[in-house]
Amino acid sequence: MSGSTTCPYCGRENDSHAPTGNDYHVPEEGNVSICWKCHNIGIFQGDGSVRKVSPEEDAELRAAPEIQDVLMVLKKAQGPLAAADILRTAERWEPGHLQ
Repeated sequence: MSGSTTCPYCGRENDSHAPTGNDYHVPEEGNVSICWKCHNIGIFQGDGSVRKVSPEEDAELRAAPEIQDVLMVLKKAQGPLAAADILRTAERWEPGHLQ
């Protein structure tokens, strides 16, 4: 999977992916996607698209410390690339411990 995706919530074209684990990750089916613009959560599909999550999936994902950190950083950063840099370079980043 590569290229851009369209957010199923706001329609924004997201043309980059910023994994927190390694710089070269290509999204795979089942990976979580968070829109840079609206911060809604989606799931990557096998064809490279992103689908909306069910209310149950949304609640479960939003409870995860990793997702909470990413959402917090996206809200505080001055743009998506700055957020990705914060997550990639945070010293001893452990999910749920960013402030």
